[in-house]
Amino acid sequence: MAILTADKELTFRGEPSISAFKAGVDILYKGGFMMFDANGYIVAGADTAACRYAGICTEQCDNSGGAAGDLYVSVETGDMGREALVALTSVEQADVGTILYISDDQTLGDKTATTNDCAAGVLTELISASKGWVKVKPGVNVASV
Repeated sequence: MAILTADKELTFRGEPSISAFKAGVDILYKGGFMMFDANGYIVAGADTAACRYAGICTEQCDNSGGAAGDLYVSVETGDMGREALVALTSVEQADVGTILYISDDQTLGDKTATTNDCAAGVLTELISASKGWVKVKPGVNVASV
């Protein structure tokens, strides 16, 4: 799936938990997966080394003309165990209950679909080969499955 070029509405289940973080130099789209870069700024999700999953962007933030940290962006952190209906790649029914990883700012996949294994959440229900419910949560790890 291609990266976002416009805002995207996601469907959620559960209660929200929203935090504001300093944005990196990028256009961040509503509904996109966000990551902390190596310097601690929020950037669009990608299969990138040294980045950590932060949550889902709740508003568009265009900091492409500024310096990292000039703007703040609101991110749904999923701390309340909220689930999102998201695009998937390389996922099958046997992956339910396993950790999924960021492929790009709108797609999650299993470990075989990514190189840098930035964990974003746990697959709770597979709807189709390309869509499923994921309990999105920063800091998810094998022990939390």
